Amino acid sequence: MNNNLENFQTLLEILLLVLTLSSQSPWLGIAAAIGALLYLFINDD
Repeated sequence: MNNNLENFQTLLEILLLVLTLSSQSPWLGIAAAIGALLYLFINDD
């Protein structure tokens, strides 16, 4: 349960980062989103 909460918090931080980057450059936001998804999939064991 605690691990799930940490994952959710990390997801929120990533989302905030993506939104911040997207406001500067849409491509940066897309790249950050893809990187975040890959990171989550890789660590989802």
